[in-house]
Amino acid sequence: EAPPPELGFALSMGVFRSMLVQVLWMRAAEMPRDKRFYELVQLYDLIGKLQPHNGMVWAYAAWNMSYNISVEIPSSRERWRWVQNGLDRLRFHGLRYNPDNMLLYWELAWIYFHKIGKNMDDSHLYYKTELAGDIQNTFGAFKDMQAGSVRAALSGNGESGAARAVAASLRANYAMDINLMADTEEDPRFGPLDWRIPETHAIYWARQGLIKGHYGKRRVDLERILYQSLQHLLRQGMLIYFPAQNDAPAHVVSWPDYRQVWAIVRMFESQVELFAREKASDVGVRSAFHYFLQEALEILFIAGQENEAEKLFRYASEHFPGATSGASDLREYVSSTTAKRIKDMSGDQFSALVSSLLVQHFWWLGRGDEKRSAALLTRAQELWKLNAQLNPRAPRQINASFEDLEKGTIHAIAAGRIFHPEIMARLRLVLPEYLRRVLEESLASPAATASKPPAPGEAPGREAGP
Repeated sequence: EAPPPELGFALSMGVFRSMLVQVLWMRAAEMPRDKRFYELVQLYDLIGKLQPHNGMVWAYAAWNMSYNISVEIPSSRERWRWVQNGLDRLRFHGLRYNPDNMLLYWELAWIYFHKIGKNMDDSHLYYKTELAGDIQNTFGAFKDMQAGSVRAALSGNGESGAARAVAASLRANYAMDINLMADTEEDPRFGPLDWRIPETHAIYWARQGLIKGHYGKRRVDLERILYQSLQHLLRQGMLIYFPAQNDAPAHVVSWPDYRQVWAIVRMFESQVELFAREKASDVGVRSAFHYFLQEALEILFIAGQENEAEKLFRYASEHFPGATSGASDLREYVSSTTAKRIKDMSGDQFSALVSSLLVQHFWWLGRGDEKRSAALLTRAQELWKLNAQLNPRAPRQINASFEDLEKGTIHAIAAGRIFHPEIMARLRLVLPEYLRRVLEESLASPAATASKPPAPGEAPGREAGP
């Protein structure tokens, strides 16, 4: 539909078009060696217009920009621009001419999952922060980013100006359809989805490829993206976005999202059934299922979700007895696996683990969920005691007592204005006296008062969560 003028010219060249394409590809192969990246982009534009229905053209250009060219640039900001250029090449151009090519959907999903979501690139934290900030600003007050759903927001706002503005922004900047996003959230294979996280975008594009694609890639490759993305969400699917303040740049912090556990179990079960129907060896998928159950048990227990951990332990004991290592109960199993993990941690790694649990403890305490908050605090204290038993030199390595770590965490939360003011107001009422003093002193410090915090409901796009 509405092809650009250059395409009409290219088609009119007839047989000479293939000769021109060959010459352009030869030139394109030489330019990266000479660091002529911007000229290379122009060549890719022209090649794409000469070969619009060849999916490999768009996939190769996007991969080269996002992976090879980006790492040649020292600046994280400039690297992010190249990664975005690769994504745009696929979603705004490649899929325009090849809407049923599964390869292009897979390439899009893979860049989000691997390049942005994983830690293979030195600038991966910058990519995650930029994506989270942009999506959070796009939604603004339209959606609670950690609760509810796009569908609920649509039904609540309907044809409102806010709903139309968000839908238009997503279409213009991400080529995403807000109704298809809502459909993805409602897919029974997935748990709750946070659109600020790259793995959620990977799930969206892989799912669209499975629905719309007909050639160019095996369906199993797109299914694998769904499964791998869900596992990443289990490990780090709860996110807080910290906006830039004073001299501190914006950044994100994430921790495990145990809500994904049963969605992944359902997906594994469907994969086992598929292999059985096709009478194929299921050794690989059952092995992956086995290791997932072990990881999920530990995550649930450490996150204070003992009831869910008990359910999963009973499930694993029934279906995969080897996954529970012969333990008679959940605590026996987790104690043995946690002890092994803590022994391999440095002092800094261990204190970071406990600090993460404390941040979650204060977060849920400020949101009024005292049961979840208490479970996280208990778990942090248990890990602290276990580390002291396993490592007599632990106090010297960590250089802090548990109370000192609590105070330091509260100071960081208050001085950095990490939480919403309503959460901070509740913490002022419910914290123990020794932590309340730290909170008040930190809030009164010059660093914390240099920029006025937003009032409840004000500038929600720049707050660090609901």
